[in-house]
Amino acid sequence: MQLLKKLVLIISCILSQIIFANNDITRALNSAMPAVVQIIIEPNEQFAVKMKKNIKESRKIGSGVILSAKEGIIITNAHLTHIAQNIIVTLNDGRHFIGRVLGEDKATDLAVIKIKPSNLKEISTQSTTPRIGDYVIAIGNPYGLSQSVTRGVISGFNRHIGLEGVENFIQTDAPINPGNSGGALVDSSGKLIGINTAILSTTGSNIGLGFAIPMNIVDPIARQILKYGDIKRGMIGIISQNMNQNLAKTMNSKYSKGALITQIVPNSPAEKSGLKENDIIISLNKTPIKTSAEVKSLVAVVRIGEVATMSIVRDNKILEIKISPSDKIPKSKKDKNLLDGISIERSDIILINGKHIHGAKVLEVKSGTPAWLSGI
Repeated sequence: MQLLKKLVLIISCILSQIIFANNDITRALNSAMPAVVQIIIEPNEQFAVKMKKNIKESRKIGSGVILSAKEGIIITNAHLTHIAQNIIVTLNDGRHFIGRVLGEDKATDLAVIKIKPSNLKEISTQSTTPRIGDYVIAIGNPYGLSQSVTRGVISGFNRHIGLEGVENFIQTDAPINPGNSGGALVDSSGKLIGINTAILSTTGSNIGLGFAIPMNIVDPIARQILKYGDIKRGMIGIISQNMNQNLAKTMNSKYSKGALITQIVPNSPAEKSGLKENDIIISLNKTPIKTSAEVKSLVAVVRIGEVATMSIVRDNKILEIKISPSDKIPKSKKDKNLLDGISIERSDIILINGKHIHGAKVLEVKSGTPAWLSGI
């Protein structure tokens, strides 16, 4: 009898969690779906000729997200809009509008288009930091099917898969398919955390590896396009590498994550701001930094002339540095190579099992050099 009671209790708990989750999803969709649109791209003649099809046959279907209902501003993917001759935007309620491109940024694959503001619904953005394992919902128009939703979790952050010039993707297993591009990735409350942009697949369809552009890239790119109509990204003049446990131990540092500065270009914004070699970058404009690739992607969305705030660790103390990217970086007279400061000799070893290994034996590593900092 006791076992039966326990079983009933467990089943009721599971059912209540399912009902609660479904209610959460329903609320999230009611909030977000009116702000997600279908975008039909009628390509220019040049693209149609390249595809060896007529304009109707070569048109593309994607998605977009309304960022401003008052202004009629929609964010989507640049790989959709850059071939456009005409853009047709269809709302969740079935209304159609002609879209106009305000600006594109191919490096981040983002574009901003405008439609007539007429009783639109805009999406809310997430104010808290998403975490691995958080439930997310992808909303878009896969294969031209209007307003489809899929559910999954956040599988990872800071993914760099070699598709775009500036990458810092959110990875999700929420099914994303062709037509979802430019659509919304929202959290369990329906707030926008990213713009769906790519999948990794050998078949062209979803295999559980979907990627979205995070809001710390979407927001500054959209603001630049709306304010200036273009993107002017600069450089700060550093070379960095991923911080790790071995480096932290070698440097007697309390910080094992971040981007370790291994070189600073003379007369660059980095040098002028006071940055030094062996500084560890841990955040940029309040966004945490865990890898050197993140520094590149976040610097790339800071407009030339704008001032960014960088948090660094120097001698185990956290300092704030103000830095402004430049369009030109003076060339360094001497680039440091990983093998600078290292002495090696040829080494041939025969193991007990008879295997022959050809290689190089490290004889000496000078402290402070890139090789020493990398843990060799």
